[in-house]
Amino acid sequence: MKTSLFAYIIKFRRGIAAVCASLAVLMVISALTGGKSDHTVVVVASRALAPGTQIAADDLTEGTLPASTVWSGVFSTPGALVGRTTSHAIAAGQPLGRSDIVGTDLLRGLRAGTVAVEIAPSQISNTSMLQAGHRIDLYATDRDGDRTATLIAHDVVVLAQGGQEAKATNISGLSTSTQATAVMVGLSPTDARKLAASMNTYQLVAVLLN
Repeated sequence: MKTSLFAYIIKFRRGIAAVCASLAVLMVISALTGGKSDHTVVVVASRALAPGTQIAADDLTEGTLPASTVWSGVFSTPGALVGRTTSHAIAAGQPLGRSDIVGTDLLRGLRAGTVAVEIAPSQISNTSMLQAGHRIDLYATDRDGDRTATLIAHDVVVLAQGGQEAKATNISGLSTSTQATAVMVGLSPTDARKLAASMNTYQLVAVLLN
């Protein structure tokens, strides 16, 4: 005598119910975490911070970045930053890394004698393409375009750039726009003097090196 499908369902109803409940839980978890598994939590500035600011707890919040864009040295816990001093201007929403903080990490790994110089956003025209770790040439040109560009410094390393922004998690999902910010570069003392002499007189242009 053949057993009907209904009879099988009645016989194994408890097992079927358990499987359905497990699937429902998995679906809920997937819905709640969907789109976030490929993101990493990082510490970001909750407001704009001037160079030399001693960081307080309310200056920081959590944000997320795509995991593929997170660089070595970015902070993931606010406690590691409280009481530290910013090495340059920090934009609201900017993820904070070791090069953004005054200390030995700023020039670690660079050749002996390397110094750090901050370039204001009004003095360099193309900061949006720059990221920490990029190596660049710096050229100076007349602000009116009447002067042939002159190489000021070769093979300069970008230590920090404030244009990158993470989406802050405490703003109800709304993102904020980041305005142009300063660039911190590491270069030789000789090139630093040439760069200082060009500031406020010429417009600087960065050229990425391969």
